Amino acid sequence: MIAKLLRRPGVVATLLLSLHAALLAWAATRHSPAIDEVGHLAAGLSHWKFGRFDLYRVNPPLVRLVATAPVALMRPQMNWAAYSVLPGTRSEFDCGERFIAVNGARSLWFFTVARWACIPFSLLGGCVCYRWAGKLYGPAGGLLALSLWCFCPNVWAHAQMITPDVGATSTGAAACYLFWRWLRGPTWPRAFAAGSVLGLAELTKATFLVLYVVWPLAWIVWRLSARVGQAFQADGTAVASGDAQSRCDEHPTQESGLRQAAHLTVMVGLCLYVVNLGYAFEGSFHRLGDYRFISEALGGPRDPQAPDGWPGNRFAETPIADLRLPLPADYVLGVDQQKSDFERGYPSYLRGERGHRHGAEEHAKRAQRYGRLARSCQRTSQPKLTACQMR
Repeated sequence: MIAKLLRRPGVVATLLLSLHAALLAWAATRHSPAIDEVGHLAAGLSHWKFGRFDLYRVNPPLVRLVATAPVALMRPQMNWAAYSVLPGTRSEFDCGERFIAVNGARSLWFFTVARWACIPFSLLGGCVCYRWAGKLYGPAGGLLALSLWCFCPNVWAHAQMITPDVGATSTGAAACYLFWRWLRGPTWPRAFAAGSVLGLAELTKATFLVLYVVWPLAWIVWRLSARVGQAFQADGTAVASGDAQSRCDEHPTQESGLRQAAHLTVMVGLCLYVVNLGYAFEGSFHRLGDYRFISEALGGPRDPQAPDGWPGNRFAETPIADLRLPLPADYVLGVDQQKSDFERGYPSYLRGERGHRHGAEEHAKRAQRYGRLARSCQRTSQPKLTACQMR
């Protein structure tokens, strides 16, 4: 039976992905919106409405744009009275609360449509698992990896929502897979593909900024390991293992290192172009010294005498103040906002206990905000919304 299935791995993979998509589509209609989804939906609609990206800037906008594209075409009612662009504010949740209030029970349908629009992100992740594992371990390995993806509880939980987690995982895996293919055979088309998809990954999670460092280091290690393997073979002092031998055969060591370095440079440049394009080049290439940061990491120690209590910019009086950052302003400010949120602390849960670094007062404020959202959900007269997930 298994041997017969392995003869047609493409058919089996298609069936697995179809079942995965069907389960996600069904789950999207059954579960109430999570608190993060309320903010993401309002923020995504604001991107389409105003062409701005300041709402929910702690995450780049790609997944929100995809999720809310069909919703925007449905012309839902909106109330933007809570929209605020003041530094440090997170008004996307208040805007989402008003969205539910003005649309009532119909808001459930908007969330469902937005969730359906994000299902392709999970299918992309499954395809990457199938292709990458298949290249390494054959059809059986590819199908096993795809099965683990399609039936992973974590993937199921997040792929049915409009949050960026699965979108980031899938695009990040796709970018790394294409980079791996480029390592094994550096060509200009593969370099263009890896750089473009890396840009898409950067538009899902700012966490992938680390790949600007990891990829060049991986390339250096790859070249050094290939040279060592060839040196062992040349002097006959050792025999490379099967895996090392395969890598040396497939890695084009005869191509100049300068040309491969040019490939990497193009990858980074193309990635930055895609990121700026995703933000419509809003605020690109601002001076580092002109930013107004709110985190202590980027803004410096808090000054009680500051006009509005925010730190400012620790780089303003340094030699790099005139540096033009090749990133959109909201991308940079989103990293700053996220860092500020972490500095203030978040509620945590461990071994049956819930705690907060800043004590009961901060926790009470958060609980109050969640309570307002719950009351908004109740006003929809839809029982399913009365149990909004508050995490």
